[in-house]
Amino acid sequence: MIHNGSTSRIEDSESVGTLLSGIMADGQTLIRQQFALLRTEIKESVSRSVQAAVFFAIGILLITTGSVLMGAACAYGLQQLVPDLPFWACWAIVGGLALVGGVVVLLIGKQRFTAIAPFPDKSLDALSENISWIRNQPNSSKVR
Repeated sequence: MIHNGSTSRIEDSESVGTLLSGIMADGQTLIRQQFALLRTEIKESVSRSVQAAVFFAIGILLITTGSVLMGAACAYGLQQLVPDLPFWACWAIVGGLALVGGVVVLLIGKQRFTAIAPFPDKSLDALSENISWIRNQPNSSKVR
C-alpha cells in the first residue's frame, strides 16, 4: 500500500485534537476541585467566626451581669453610708470580677475575629489563575 502525507496529517490532527480536548477536560476538573476547596475553606471560616462570636456573647453576658452587680453594690453603699460596709463591698468585688472576666473574654473574641481571613485568598488566586489559563488556550476547533 502507498501511504501519502495527507493520511499522516489527519492522524496528527486527530491526536492533537484529542490532546487538546483532554487538556480542557482536565482544566474543567481542576476548576471544579478548586470550587470545592473554596467552599470548604469558606465553611471553615464561618465555623471560626461562630466560635469567636460565642466568646463575644459570653463577654457581653458577663459585662451585663457585672454592671448589674456593680449597680446593686453602689445602691447598697449609698444606702448604708457607713465606714465598714462589708455587705456591699462583697457585691462590688463580685461585680468587678465579672466585669474583668467579661473584658478578658471580649478581648479573646476580638483576637479570634481579627485572625480570621474573610475569604480564602490562596484558593481564589489559584482559581483565577486557572480560569485565565483556560481562557488563553486555543480551541480544539482551531487545530489544522
